[in-house]
Amino acid sequence: MTANQTHPFKFAGIHLAGSNSQRTAVIVLQGDPLLKPLDIIGLYEKIGSQGKLFSDDRLVGILMHEGPLERIFVDCPLSQPPCVSCSRLTCPGVTGCEDIAVAYMLSLSQKLEKQGKRRKRPINPQSQRLWDVEQVVADRVFLEPSYSANMAPLVTRALVLQRRLNSLGDSYRLQETSVEKSLIRLAKYLHLEPTDIKSYRSFEHGASIREDIVSALIDQKWLRVPDPSDNNYLNQIVMSLEIFQSLIAAIVASLSWKGLIQNKPDQYLVDEGWVYLPELSVEMT
Repeated sequence: MTANQTHPFKFAGIHLAGSNSQRTAVIVLQGDPLLKPLDIIGLYEKIGSQGKLFSDDRLVGILMHEGPLERIFVDCPLSQPPCVSCSRLTCPGVTGCEDIAVAYMLSLSQKLEKQGKRRKRPINPQSQRLWDVEQVVADRVFLEPSYSANMAPLVTRALVLQRRLNSLGDSYRLQETSVEKSLIRLAKYLHLEPTDIKSYRSFEHGASIREDIVSALIDQKWLRVPDPSDNNYLNQIVMSLEIFQSLIAAIVASLSWKGLIQNKPDQYLVDEGWVYLPELSVEMT
């Protein structure tokens, strides 16, 4: 009996690109992350519009074809900053706002100032979510805002896509992850250096770093490709940043299914978006 027949659990990872581009990619994994390895059973790339068929139509069709799925993770924000999602008719300004998320963000900003930490950019609830600001406080590193000029169209697309998927049931609910932050957390389990792993997007060294990561996933028996001797298949994953990112999102999806994920803290605001990252146990060592 094959691994696919033994473990029918399926997980999808999506790299979501602009709706008019050809850079959206999906990978589907099957198996149990604790029994390892996971099998790649679906790989889709260049999911753009074709004629009268929109990119979202193709993406929904792929997920329906592969489903039902235990988890679907996407490497794109799935929530908006508080000022963008606000429905008030008039705006009192940030300092006068009664929104709890905005007040929480301001308190975090003041916490940084009291600690004498300088920020390269001011905290802005028009472009940042609460999660973004918490990462600045925790890591002292300014991330690209979730609703920057580059990201805003993707957020809109992701929210529309989720509305499309809502009619299909809970098996098609999207959850958000960060590929870079997930890789940093996975680095020690793959015996890789976090400082090196951050360069997976680099134009000059990215392909080499991605090859190291995929090789480590295979060597540590986290991942199994259909034919390990098929270099073309592996090259397709390594050479395509989009496919690679969808692979990592799918791996995080599988870890989430086993509870090996960092969930929202109890004190976190219920309606605020959360980015799920691996939180591994000794079971994964």
